[in-house]
Amino acid sequence: MATHKEWHRTIAGTSYLISTSPSALSHSFIQTAFDTDLMHWAKSISPSALQTMLDHSFNFGLYAQNAQIGYARLITDHVTLAYITDVYVDPAHQGKGLGTWLVQCIKESIERIPELRRCLLLTGGGNHGAQGLYEKVMGMKVIDPKDDGMRAMQGTKVDLLGVDGGKR
Repeated sequence: MATHKEWHRTIAGTSYLISTSPSALSHSFIQTAFDTDLMHWAKSISPSALQTMLDHSFNFGLYAQNAQIGYARLITDHVTLAYITDVYVDPAHQGKGLGTWLVQCIKESIERIPELRRCLLLTGGGNHGAQGLYEKVMGMKVIDPKDDGMRAMQGTKVDLLGVDGGKR
């Protein structure tokens, strides 16, 4: 997955591009997206933190006429695990199938991970549209502990700082 890839599509006379090239990413677009209600789990971060995040992620930029209109990223070891996060399409460009196309491009990239064990993501419980998209395009499903005994767990920074890690 180290090589950069591009996908092209034309919809109603408008040319769109999805690129994994980090140099094409608009930091201001990503920061603005992080502050929208559509990305309620995110918030803008310092420029240096954003650069570190981008440097350590496999990024997908969605563009129309050279302007960024969408974003998604994978956090991955490029061998066994991929975590999809921060999938976003500007509301002015929604309803054209661009989000589905973005997820299809992510799927294509994930399929090249040689010994993939698991692909994970979090989606809002009330957002059945997003859940349905990931089920349809990627074959993902909600983790049911009865299936294979796996449990999804989470902890926020506050949670992590609030425990002593079993130290006495």
